[in-house]
Amino acid sequence: MGDNIKFYRKKNQLTQDDIAEACNVTRQAVSKWENGESLPTVDNLYALSRLLHTSVDDILIGEKERDDEPSLSFSFYIFFGFLVLLNVHFISSISSPVAEIGVSLTITERQ
Repeated sequence: MGDNIKFYRKKNQLTQDDIAEACNVTRQAVSKWENGESLPTVDNLYALSRLLHTSVDDILIGEKERDDEPSLSFSFYIFFGFLVLLNVHFISSISSPVAEIGVSLTITERQ
């Protein structure tokens, strides 16, 4: 999140002092936000979104991450599908021996 604050601050040609004044905090607080040492309050997030002309989502997760999300989601579904197929194959390969063991145990118990 700190990188996003810094990115949008520079994109809007603002200084840390400008941000600090608008959010009623110190310049050091803004520096800590940008360095990831602390987090802005919810009220400060809304103030930042107005000041930086962007959404709270863009400040929290950034545009780049959100743009990459569909491809990550697609990759996840491909990976998940592969795991399901692998699991089905594994279960089908062990189900035959298990059935044979069950039959032999049943026959043994009846004798």
